[in-house]
Amino acid sequence: MVGKNTFCPVCREEGEHVKNITVKHMVNDKVKKHVGHNDYYLCMNEVCSVVYYSQESDNRFDKNDAVVNKGAKKMKDIIVLTGAMKNGKCETNNPLGKCCSPIIQEAIKKV
Repeated sequence: MVGKNTFCPVCREEGEHVKNITVKHMVNDKVKKHVGHNDYYLCMNEVCSVVYYSQESDNRFDKNDAVVNKGAKKMKDIIVLTGAMKNGKCETNNPLGKCCSPIIQEAIKKV
């Protein structure tokens, strides 16, 4: 059995699987209707223009399609704006669609 191609169609780096509900909450209203019913992958390459892409369809969403970060500059800003690590809504508020606590903790350690 051949596995799914999980590589970004633009930069060719491997992406992280993300549930459909997460993508619906992370793209702006203008493109939300194009999300459809498939799950997506999040391109982890910060310089790539692609944010989310689907292997089941030709759908992909670029940085211009993503929700604006509302001016977050520091970890405290991210926590205030997203409710990170306190409201249990990671599936809809975290671009990866999973618990953000380990990611936030790692970022804090790096700082």
